[in-house]
Amino acid sequence: MSKSNIYYHFTSKEELALAVAEHWIEQHETMLTSLILQTNRSAEERMLEIFHALSDDLRDRSCQGGCPFLSLYMQTHSSTVRTRIRRFFSEQIPLIEQLLKQGMASNEFRSDLSVKETASLFISTIEGALMMAETSGDPQVVCETGQAMLRLLLKP
Repeated sequence: MSKSNIYYHFTSKEELALAVAEHWIEQHETMLTSLILQTNRSAEERMLEIFHALSDDLRDRSCQGGCPFLSLYMQTHSSTVRTRIRRFFSEQIPLIEQLLKQGMASNEFRSDLSVKETASLFISTIEGALMMAETSGDPQVVCETGQAMLRLLLKP
C-alpha cells in the first residue's frame, strides 16, 4: 500500500499509530473479558487460555512483533499513543484481579496471594514470555511460561 493511500485515511503518523493501538487493545480486551465471563470453566483453564491465545496469535504472526503494545510503545514518540497503551495496561490489572479472585473463591488458587501483586506479576510474565518467544522464534514458550505461572498459583 502506498503512503498516499495510508494518509488518505489517516492525517498523521500519530493518528495511524493510535488506530493500530486501538485495534490491538480491542482484540485483547475482547479476549480477556470473554474469558473472565466464562465462569463455567475453571479459573486455571481460563488463565491458561490467555497464554494459549497469545501464543496462537504470535504463531500466526510468525513470531514477529512480540507484544504489539510494547513494540508500538517503543517505536512511537506520540504522547497520545503512549498514554493510551499505559492506560490499556493499567486497565488489565483489575481484569486479572477478578480472575484471580474467582480462582481463590473456587479454592483453585492459594489463598495467601496478594491479588494486586499477582495480577501485576501475571501481566509482566506475559510480556516476558512474548519477548522470549519472539527472540527464540518459538511461540510455545508462551504456553510453557503460562503453565509455570499457574503452578505458582495453584494450591498444593
